[in-house]
Amino acid sequence: MVDPQKATLELNSAKQQLLEIYSKLKQYDTSRITNLTEYLKNQSSSPLQRFQEQTLNSIPLIDKFETTFLQILAYVFLLKDEGHRHPYFQELLARYHLANEKMLQLKKIRKQQYKHSISLTNLPSNKLIYRYHSWRLRKSIYKEHQFWLTIQAAYFQETKQLSDLRAILKTEAQKEQAVLAAASTAWLVPIVGTALFFSITTFYEWANQYSENYKRLITIITQNGS
Repeated sequence: MVDPQKATLELNSAKQQLLEIYSKLKQYDTSRITNLTEYLKNQSSSPLQRFQEQTLNSIPLIDKFETTFLQILAYVFLLKDEGHRHPYFQELLARYHLANEKMLQLKKIRKQQYKHSISLTNLPSNKLIYRYHSWRLRKSIYKEHQFWLTIQAAYFQETKQLSDLRAILKTEAQKEQAVLAAASTAWLVPIVGTALFFSITTFYEWANQYSENYKRLITIITQNGS
């Protein structure tokens, strides 16, 4: 038998914990970018080490953010009439589905960032490879920023925006799949395949920022702040 009073207290506690985790993640990101910028400017090992530590520490925090939101879902399921059929539960579930894929991608990107940062430490004398890993790291920071803004929008945006966000993300995913399919085919071309792959994907990223669907996405996700 569910104790409604206790479950309500647990629900409110989980909501507060979610906001605290969210705030901590934003602090991590601000500090991570500051440390990476300092390293790229001065090539001092200390800020790079801090960036690496904070990047690794943020991954379980992302997991905790997701777990806490699932706890909120569970408490709403228990407290609301008809459980999973209640509109509030359905809304929270829709938010979770919108953000879940981006969460997985965000954790994957941060693991890649850590590897690129290690490469910067191990290959400082090779300027070409150093520039490559530096470029990949800066690029991934920009990409993950958009992922994180999308996650924020999915969890905190007004209800009326959710259907628009879902449709926009679906269109973006379809475009990316089509481009990756074409780029993967080009990658099979002997000798120049890898160059063609990066050319196609890089051109798509540049051109897509001017598409109406992408502009609508940016408008929605930036309403929650940067």
